[in-house]
Amino acid sequence: MTHNPCLSDMSKRVHRFPLFSITALLHINSTSALMLGRGLTQVTHIKLLLFFQTRHTG
Repeated sequence: MTHNPCLSDMSKRVHRFPLFSITALLHINSTSALMLGRGLTQVTHIKLLLFFQTRHTG
């Protein structure tokens, strides 16, 4: 079996990278995704409300 230098370099980088920063990045990403999702649902609700209001009044 041949030794893959690229693979060992990758594993060294992963071990050098602190775990807390990985979890922090994941937390930031999930939080921003949640906020984006909430914002989109709010915008959709507002658009639907406006759409129904204009249809009923017009």
